[in-house]
Amino acid sequence: MPSARAILAVLLIVSLSIAPVTGQSSEEYEITLDQETDIPERTLDTDSGEFTISVVGRYAKGGTVEVSTSAPSGTSYAIRLIDSQERLRASAYEDGDGNARFSLDRYAAGTYAIVITDETDADDVHALKPLVIYGYTVTQRTPNETETDSTLDVEFSLTKADDVDVDEPPASVEVGLGNDSTSITTEATRTEDLNYTAEIDTSALSPGDYRLYTGVQRDNTIYGYQELIGVNTYQVSVVEASTETPTATDTQTTTGGADGTQSGPGAPPAGAQTTAPAATNTPENRTTTTTMSPNSTHTATTEPISVTDTTGTSSISTRQTPSDDDSASAPSPASDSATSEVSQTEDGSSTPVSTPVLPDGAVFGLCLVAVAVLSRLR
Repeated sequence: MPSARAILAVLLIVSLSIAPVTGQSSEEYEITLDQETDIPERTLDTDSGEFTISVVGRYAKGGTVEVSTSAPSGTSYAIRLIDSQERLRASAYEDGDGNARFSLDRYAAGTYAIVITDETDADDVHALKPLVIYGYTVTQRTPNETETDSTLDVEFSLTKADDVDVDEPPASVEVGLGNDSTSITTEATRTEDLNYTAEIDTSALSPGDYRLYTGVQRDNTIYGYQELIGVNTYQVSVVEASTETPTATDTQTTTGGADGTQSGPGAPPAGAQTTAPAATNTPENRTTTTTMSPNSTHTATTEPISVTDTTGTSSISTRQTPSDDDSASAPSPASDSATSEVSQTEDGSSTPVSTPVLPDGAVFGLCLVAVAVLSRLR
C-alpha cells in the first residue's frame, strides 16, 4: 500500500500539469523597443494566455529591432521573434537585464511579436510586445483640436511603402481616439484611391489630450485581431466647447406715415415742430443814382449786409456807401435833405425813385425873377 507521502507527491504533480498557463506580463519581466507607438488598449489571446497591450513597435522592411529587457537577477531566459502564425523566427539568450538585436530584412510586411520565454521552453511566455513591419504609411489631414460635444472629422491618405507585397487598397482601416482610460473606435471610409474619412463623436470625452490611432489591416487574424500592416498615432486635443455671447446689432427702421411723418430711431416725435436748415441768399449789388439839382449828382451803392431765410420770406438790409465823387466835395444842406426811395418790383428787382427838392434860396430867387418880368410887361 503506497504511503501517504507518495500519494501527496502524485497529487502535486497532477495539479501542476493541469494548471492553466497564464501569459500575463509580470512586473518582473519587461520588453522595450527602440521604435514604439501607442495604440488603443487591447487584450491579445495567445497560446500562452492573454496579454493586455497598449504599445506596438513600428518598423520599415529591412530595418533593425533594438530590444531591451528586464528580468529577475540571475534568471536565464530567451528573447524570441515570432510571426503572425506564432512561429519562431529568431532567438537570443540573456541572463537578468539584457539586450538583443534582430534584422528585419527577410520579413514581409505584417504583424510580429517579441516575447520573453523560458530558456528551454518557447511556449512558456513571460512577456510579449507586438511589432509591425508596415506596408503603408499614413498622412493625416485631421485638425489637431476639437471641442467637447462635437464631431471630429478625420481625414487622411495612405501611401504604399517601397518594396512590400500588400493588397491595394487594404482590407480595412480602423481609427480610434482615446487615452489610457477611454477609447472610441470606428472604421474609416475610403472616398477615392487611398483617401479616407471618418467621424468620431466626442460627446463622451472630457477635455484633454488624446491619441488618434490609425490601423491599416489585412484580411488575416492574429491574436484575435485583424493583422496590422500599417499603424500611425496623431495627437488631438479636446477642449471645452466655446459659448458664444450674442452681440446686439442696432437696426434702424424708418417708416413713413400717410401724413408724411417718419418713425424710427432718430426721427422726431409726432407733433414736434421741425425747422428747416437756414438758407442763405446772396443778392446782387444794386446801385441807386439820385439827381438832386442840375449841378449835383449823388451816387449810392447798396451793399448787401445779411440775408436770412427761415420762413420763406426774404428780408434784405442795405446801407449806402458814398462813391468816390461824393468824397471830393462836402455835402450841402440841399443834399442832406434829399430823400431816396427804392421800390421793389414783383420779380424782386429794385427801381430807384428820385424826388428833387429845391432849397429855400432858389425859391426866393425865382420869385424876384418873376416880379422883374412882370414889371417890364407893364
